[in-house]
Amino acid sequence: MKDVEAAKARVKKALPDLLKDEMSDGERRDFTIDVKNAVGQIVWRITLSLSVESLSQGSIAIT
Repeated sequence: MKDVEAAKARVKKALPDLLKDEMSDGERRDFTIDVKNAVGQIVWRITLSLSVESLSQGSIAIT
């Protein structure tokens, strides 16, 4: 089970890399990562869903 915990930690570290690509207004992306044991069974799954939507047409200030 120690290897599964190590795999989970690697997945959590990799998640921010999924956010590096720019997304357009109205776009949605779903990312799923499976962690499998030595015999190929999925023992842990994480899904990250991202969506971009413009809520106003006014100017935007990022601080």
